[in-house]
Amino acid sequence: RERNWTRADFFFIPMYLTCWELKKTGGLSSERKLEEAERLTRRVEGLRYWGRRGGFDHVFLFGASSWVLPRWREVLGSSVTLAVETQPIESDGDLHWHCQDCFQPWKDIVIPPVTPLAMTRTLLAMSQPVKNRTIVMSWHGQHANSTNAAVQRAYRVTNETVRLALLELAKLPNVSIGGPVPHYAFVMGSSHFCLCPKGASSYTSRVFEALLAGCVPVILSDELRLPFDSIVDWSRFSIRWPMARATEELYDYLVDLLERRP
Repeated sequence: RERNWTRADFFFIPMYLTCWELKKTGGLSSERKLEEAERLTRRVEGLRYWGRRGGFDHVFLFGASSWVLPRWREVLGSSVTLAVETQPIESDGDLHWHCQDCFQPWKDIVIPPVTPLAMTRTLLAMSQPVKNRTIVMSWHGQHANSTNAAVQRAYRVTNETVRLALLELAKLPNVSIGGPVPHYAFVMGSSHFCLCPKGASSYTSRVFEALLAGCVPVILSDELRLPFDSIVDWSRFSIRWPMARATEELYDYLVDLLERRP
């Protein structure tokens, strides 16, 4: 950290755009949201050292599945982005799609999503020794067949299907799969493998919750780019599995691993 700006290589701007969207513009009309967005944009462009390199040495954070600041391409296009999602959801109101060129790997950086401190402590506390784990694989979460209409729509507009495929495996022996449960941390801490399917977008916080719970993350998100993959060999402690093969083949593979490598 450098307090003398003349010696600083980069400037991190503690502007959490997801919080801005939820806290500042939540409940506002579309017109008022645009007004607030323009006000925020002017503040960015007015940053004290912005003009030094046209924002090239400024670092911003997008901590959710959509990059919510209108005109971000124009304003932040040359800045460094810290993002949990490399293919954020874009929308014109009716159509939704995953952006293919938002994240630029030559300058942008993938970071882990936040795991709240209370959840972190609970997951660590519930992590069982391998010999005491009784569940082969587990996953609990929201999905496109939720009884909550808003949740259902959020998953269906992005054509999320892998979670529905996992629900078909719920009756297999020694698995725990389904919707949200209150003892979620205990289930993960009792599992050998924790399934980490994509949500509405490609990133999933389940990967990092699985590591805290001590189970092997099984990543079911074909387009997911993992944090720090240029220096971290994720294959040493996780499994990537094609979404199209989220069938009993996956279960058989994991059971076979346990039998061959207990």
